[in-house]
Amino acid sequence: MANIPVTQTTVDGSLNSVLHEELSNKRDDVTGIIQGNFQISNNVHGEGTKFISGTAEYPKAEPDLVFIKADGGENSTTMDASFISAGDLIFAACLYYAGVTPGLPSGFTNITGGQYSSYHGWRYAYKIATSTDASNGITVSNGNRSNLILNFRPKLGTTPTYTGGQFVGYNNRYSSYLTPVTTSVSVLIFLSQTVGAGMAGMNADPPNGFVDSNSILGTSTSGNKVTYSFRITEAGETVPQIRADIGSSNFRHGGILQFNV
Repeated sequence: MANIPVTQTTVDGSLNSVLHEELSNKRDDVTGIIQGNFQISNNVHGEGTKFISGTAEYPKAEPDLVFIKADGGENSTTMDASFISAGDLIFAACLYYAGVTPGLPSGFTNITGGQYSSYHGWRYAYKIATSTDASNGITVSNGNRSNLILNFRPKLGTTPTYTGGQFVGYNNRYSSYLTPVTTSVSVLIFLSQTVGAGMAGMNADPPNGFVDSNSILGTSTSGNKVTYSFRITEAGETVPQIRADIGSSNFRHGGILQFNV
């Protein structure tokens, strides 16, 4: 079927006044009705608005990536199945004291792990949630001072991938800079865990665009803690190099990581 261009004053190049007097009178109307078969390009990105056709109302565009939930605990933490859908990006961080490198949580893919001499050890890992996870939930218990689970949900049909990270701990405050990948939608995650009392860390540096740091306080007398924040970036967005700032405690470990969709 041929395309027929319509403007406020013309139809297919002919003036409305020539075609029909009533059509011509519509030129100053703010609203109008289109009847017949038509197509709308659904090139809507991110948080679009609702589209209404007659009495039918269609939901807003599905976001490319959204934060769902965080759970944390000292010896173990569980994310309930009600917060998990197959395809979710699940990130886990574990901290152990002393002299042990936490193992890889079952079903997860390793990012990094290690330990400082006979002091604290750490493990960062991720997985794409399965239908089993969506039915049974996910438990992480490889740390004895801090266990963290973060859940991000990508748009249906897309799968996040780990694209890089920079890590820091013990006698250092800052990680090296991470150069973000900006060719697609992504989430940048900052986190810091501590085996001692007080705050577990600061934030990403620079913190621009990051959701305010959130802390999960442990229940032991030492006040074990994890601090995390995140930033979701759009494809083509200008994002500066970013590093993790974990403060000055010797008994911390943290980093800045990126997952792209």
